[in-house]
Amino acid sequence: MGRLKQQGYLDDAEFARFWVENRQQFRPKGERALRQELRQKGVDEAIIQSAVADLDAEESAYAAARARALRLAALPDRDPLAFRRKLIEFLARRGFDYEVSQEVVERLARELGLEVPEEG
Repeated sequence: MGRLKQQGYLDDAEFARFWVENRQQFRPKGERALRQELRQKGVDEAIIQSAVADLDAEESAYAAARARALRLAALPDRDPLAFRRKLIEFLARRGFDYEVSQEVVERLARELGLEVPEEG
């Protein structure tokens, strides 16, 4: 084990950084979900904190939701309330906070020309 660590093969900080970077590129998730995944892999909390420190939650959520929003907007009924609910639920399952999800849903709705009423 000592030799592997010395050669850089067992580096939790590098692994955590790689994991977060890879997730953000290929399957974006929110900070909450990333923290949970890294905890399950046995990474120390201080290393996790460092790995997720530079995340841009809104851009990650936007990247995660864009394709789903396009599919939802293409549905025949184009129900704006269903669009909002389904997209927020999708982002919640991906570990994004509600506030970030709301901002992203509003941004995507504007881009797609949907009139999505605010919750209230």
